Amino acid sequence: MEVAGINQTVPRDGVTGERLIGVALAPGTQVGDLEISVDWGDGSGSVPADVTVTQRPDIVHGVGVYRVTSEHTFAEPGTYEGQIRVEHQDGTEVTPIVVTVLEEPIR
Repeated sequence: MEVAGINQTVPRDGVTGERLIGVALAPGTQVGDLEISVDWGDGSGSVPADVTVTQRPDIVHGVGVYRVTSEHTFAEPGTYEGQIRVEHQDGTEVTPIVVTVLEEPIR
């Protein structure tokens, strides 16, 4: 099991819509086997992330590839160090994610 977070730079109004925040590689798993959450690092707590299949594990591809998406609004600009947590049958994987919230809107 491997998980990689994708660092973000977002406008002050936050992550709007479903934004790709990570990718999980999980041998021999189905999407229902994974519980994925994100803690944005701003004190709001951990929330479930959305998970979609990019590649199903099969006889040719033994590893399932999953997109991890979420949305969030930050109260203040700044840099937040959060994490993505993946729980699965073989244990738990945690990876960092850094979100920079800009003072000014992106133009």
